Order: sequence, then C-alpha cells, then structure tokens
Amino acid sequence: MMKNVRLGAIALLLIAGATSCSRDTASSNSSMQPAKGSGVDTVAALHAATPLGEVPSWASSAAIASDLACYGDTLNGKGGSQPGGVRRIASGKTMAFSGWAVDKSLPAGSSQAPALFVLTPRNGDGKALYFQANRNERQDVTAAAQFAAIKPAMAGVTVNAATSGLPLGAYQAEVVVGEGSVGKKCSLGPSWIIEITSG
Repeated sequence: MMKNVRLGAIALLLIAGATSCSRDTASSNSSMQPAKGSGVDTVAALHAATPLGEVPSWASSAAIASDLACYGDTLNGKGGSQPGGVRRIASGKTMAFSGWAVDKSLPAGSSQAPALFVLTPRNGDGKALYFQANRNERQDVTAAAQFAAIKPAMAGVTVNAATSGLPLGAYQAEVVVGEGSVGKKCSLGPSWIIEITSG
C-alpha cells in the first residue's frame, strides 16, 4: 500500500514538472516571435537588391520590343496607381515589386529569360537603375488565353529593391529580359511611375 502511495506521488510530481516545462517552453518560444507589425522592413531590407554596379551591355542597349509583354501586379502589396498617378516610396524603405514578363517569340513551353527590374529617370537626367529580379512560376499567366499558344514557364518577375542612397525623383518602371548578347525592354506604362522621396 505504502509503495503504491509513493509511486502515485512520484507520478504526480513528474506530471506537474512536464506541464511546467511545456508552459515555459511555449512562453519562451512566443517571446522569440516578432511583435506584430515590427521587423518586416528590417528583414526585407537585409535581403533587398541594390542597383547593379556594372550593367550588362545587352541590358543597357535593350530596346522596347513588341513581342515582349509585361505587367505590374503590386508594389509593396498594392496595385499600380491610375495612369498619370505616382507611387511614392520614402528613401530607405524596401520596394517590393511583383509582376510578369513574357517573350512571345520563344517556342511553346519555354522558360522565360532572366529579368532585370529597371527604374529610368522621368526627367531624362541621370542614369537608369538596374536591379536583378527573380523569376518564378505564374500559373495564371501560363494559363491565360493570350498565351494559349505558348504556355510560358517561369513568367513571374519579382524583386525586393533597396532605396537607400538612390537619387530622389520620379522613375518609369521597366523590365528588361535577356541573356548573352540579346536583351528586350518592356515599359510598365503610365500606371507605374515610382517616385523616391526624402521621407
């Protein structure tokens, strides 16, 4: 009888200890989670692309091509502005762009060529800024009726671009695609004018 009481007491102590331990673990884990609304810009900034120091000649000499279609979906989670409008981003903030670009001259099922996201000064002064973009699958673009004959792979274009140190002013957003010695340019049009501001 005494042996059973001792075993029962030991079992209770073990259960209490396990409960206390799991509660401590849960509270220490939750304290490691970022506070709501904090850290997002910091994390994005750590992985943000900076302008290319040396722009490939195929990119800098690329001309607008009618067989290259492109579109901007979002900038920092919001769609483009109305034509003639401007999207303003304070210097130091990360600029997260998502869209797509499709070279309609490629054979059906082809993966799209690497892409650069370009900011070209609207006033004609200064030089265009080129950022390395990422390609990703866009099933909606692959399945779109306008591309039914070619079903492009890896049509998506995304970039997280750093704005710290960029010259202030308004830029036209463009996409340049290509590799080797051939490049094509596509303008995202009047709804994609981006202005870098001082704050």
